[in-house]
This record gives sequence, structure tokens and C-alpha cells, in this order.
Amino acid sequence: MIHSSFNRRIHMAAAIVLLATLLMLFAFSAGSLPVVQKAGIDQDDSLYANNEEAPGFLPLDVPLTADTQRQIYLLCREACVPFEVEMSILGHESDFDPDAVSDTDDHGIAQINRCNFGWLQEELGPIDFYDPIQCVRAGLRILGPLWARYGPHKALMAYNHGESGAKRKWDRGQATSEYSTNVLAQAEAYGWSMEVNIMT
Repeated sequence: MIHSSFNRRIHMAAAIVLLATLLMLFAFSAGSLPVVQKAGIDQDDSLYANNEEAPGFLPLDVPLTADTQRQIYLLCREACVPFEVEMSILGHESDFDPDAVSDTDDHGIAQINRCNFGWLQEELGPIDFYDPIQCVRAGLRILGPLWARYGPHKALMAYNHGESGAKRKWDRGQATSEYSTNVLAQAEAYGWSMEVNIMT
């Protein structure tokens, strides 16, 4: 009986030591696990990918902050215009420069012509055309209805030339332009699909 009791104590002590060793190893491993980040975006930007307001959003490799791009993404969803298309427009129009002014009196990151200032501000309220978000919102107010009415190429032609100018080209049988082709090619490089033609 004494021998059996002694053996039980030895076995219990060994089990306790083993359990303590396992717990220490687990704690050490958990504390040293590497942080895995999604490729292409930093840890802060990955928060936006899981944002319920902007499902699936990932910032593009362009000279705009992730937060600015996220706001543009949300504006695009409201206007039913693909985010990648709008970002391609901004690149072609101003090279993402919010202070850009053209020789033809176009202003801001979306290059809104001065002839549109009046009616846009009547509809949207006061607009700072050199604020990228306000300027994009104004640009999408122009592009959104065109996109819904005409589809990709013709909408971009109308955005670039004005609707009446684009219609003259359509009447001559021209359904695409260098501008529309270049914008859509860059949008596809950003991940948009002409075949699917999705909004986000």
C-alpha cells in the first residue's frame, strides 16, 4: 500500500509538471505569433475592407489616402458608377491633383468646367471645387445619369465632350473615343470588368 501510494504521488507530480510546461509553451507561442497582413494594403487600410459601409473596398495604388479613396468609393456607390472607373477618370483628368486648373477652365481633381458651377451648386449647395471629395461628388452628379443612360463608352464621351458634343459624334457613327478607351482600359487595370459592368 505504501509503495502504491508513493507511485501515485510520483505520477501526479509528473502530470502537474507536464501540464505546467505545456501551458508555458502555449503562452509563449501565442505571444510570438506573427501579424499577418493582407497583401497590397497596410494594417490600417485593412480595416476599410471589413467596413460594413464599404464592403469589399480596397484602396488603389494612387496618390490619394486610403480614407479619401474610401469616401470616393462610397460616393460612387451612391451614384451607381464603378469606383475603378471614377478613379481612372481622376487620373486622366488631373493626375489626382485637387488643385489642377486647365487651359479650358476646368477645375479640381475631377476637372469640372466653370460652365457647370452654377447648376451644380444650385442642386448640391456650396461646393469647394478644390476639395477632392466635394469635386468628385460634383463630377459624379454629372457622370451618374450619363452612365445609367448610355453605358460606359458613350457616358465617358458625354462627360468629356458634353452631351451635345458627344451626340454629334454619335450621329457620325463614332461610338467610342480615345478618352473613353483609355479611361476604361485603366479602370480594367484597376480591377473593373467591362463584361460584368458592376457598380462597385
